[in-house]
Amino acid sequence: MEQVQSGPWQSLRQAFETVSACADTNLKICRQLTDFSANVAKESISLGAALQASTLEACQEGQAYVFRRLSTLPDVPQNPTDYYQRSVHEFVASAEQGGKLLQGNTQAILGAMEQYWITVLQTSSSLQASYTQLADKLKSVYTSA
Repeated sequence: MEQVQSGPWQSLRQAFETVSACADTNLKICRQLTDFSANVAKESISLGAALQASTLEACQEGQAYVFRRLSTLPDVPQNPTDYYQRSVHEFVASAEQGGKLLQGNTQAILGAMEQYWITVLQTSSSLQASYTQLADKLKSVYTSA
């Protein structure tokens, strides 16, 4: 007779422990996903700021190049060969500057991608560990019965 009474209570205890374990795991997973989202957002903001600064610098360099070329226009009729040579030299210097800015952007993007990947791996590992802990907890709840 005592086994009959312990059966429903044991089932009820198992159900409560199962619900509790699942709720704890869901809470832990929500925290992990929130941390993941925050890390991705932080890295995205850093990347956006770096790219925006680089773009601004490129625009300023382009504008300075145009103003330098325009400021020497009055001297063109006197010495067109010199103007042409200076223009080519200025263009090459500006192209080098643009290449360096592009290289910096590429490095920033690669760095951000690396951080994204690290964050994904860490989050995936912690999610897997959370589910493993839940499975172990549920096994212990139902094997002790």
